[in-house]
Amino acid sequence: MKVPAAFTAPGMIIRGNKRSALHESGLRHYDLGNRICVLDRPVPWVVASRIIREGQSVLDVGSSDGMFQKFLKLNGINVRYAGVDVDTSFTPDFELYHSLKEVRGKFDVVTLFHVIEHMPLSEFLDLLAQIPALLQNPGIAILATPNILSPGVFERDIEHTQPYPWFDLYAILRIYFGQVDVLRGHYLCTLLRLASIPVKVVAGVLREQDWCEEVILIARGANNNADNGR
Repeated sequence: MKVPAAFTAPGMIIRGNKRSALHESGLRHYDLGNRICVLDRPVPWVVASRIIREGQSVLDVGSSDGMFQKFLKLNGINVRYAGVDVDTSFTPDFELYHSLKEVRGKFDVVTLFHVIEHMPLSEFLDLLAQIPALLQNPGIAILATPNILSPGVFERDIEHTQPYPWFDLYAILRIYFGQVDVLRGHYLCTLLRLASIPVKVVAGVLREQDWCEEVILIARGANNNADNGR
């Protein structure tokens, strides 16, 4: 099975105190010394924005304060957006559920961007089993998580609980969905990262490791043989 890589060239390092339009919209950012690193084009968001169409309904699991919705709007894509998050520290301007079991209705797209690595396997499987029933027919689920096959990626966040290699995720998703596509994501945010790709590829082959930081899985069509009501 061929697993392609997906790239974004976000220009995400902004010198001095200049802020991007997305940062001005309230999207979170990281301060790196005298630079501001604005995550205005994360690979999963770019992949999803090429799939999601104007006017569709989107349920963003792990939505926080609606960062993905802001990204879509800034890229000219207006959707009927709802989120799921346990965070109660903000006042949402969209419909927000605090549990997947509270969600009513069906959606064209369900997204889970860097959510599942924060929960144990049993909790993830319980969550995943509920998603096909929340999707319109046909519907799409888009899931992204750190690539455990890439050295050091999973350990960068102390809140990470459970790693999921792409081949295990593919097998798990195929239980519930008829078709699953896998992408590997890599940020091209500086010329150094672009120039380092050949070195990373060679080193990855020699060390049997991956050089892409994350995996994105796109699942379509419920698997009618699965027990989605458990």
